Amino acid sequence: MCQFELARVLGQVFEKLAKRLETCHCHEHVWAARMPYKTRAKKLTQETGAAKCVWKTRMGPWFAAVGLDEFLNSIQTCSSDMLQQLLDDVPAPVRAGLL
Repeated sequence: MCQFELARVLGQVFEKLAKRLETCHCHEHVWAARMPYKTRAKKLTQETGAAKCVWKTRMGPWFAAVGLDEFLNSIQTCSSDMLQQLLDDVPAPVRAGLL
């Protein structure tokens, strides 16, 4: 059970990175908003007059300069209440193998 929760928590870290890589610095506030894609695209058009941004999905330089360290730190520090509870129930030698 512990492995499943660890996989779920790590999946959230990967999802957050994927979403960040799909944005652009200039309109991150639009792309990161919690609303349907069509609504975000419409908002971008209203704000800029353009339906697309040439920089969208081109976050590779950011990832190389800043994102990789943030991502690795997120992997090392990610957790959840459920994961902590499950890890408390696992014997120390097994826990060391998981982490």
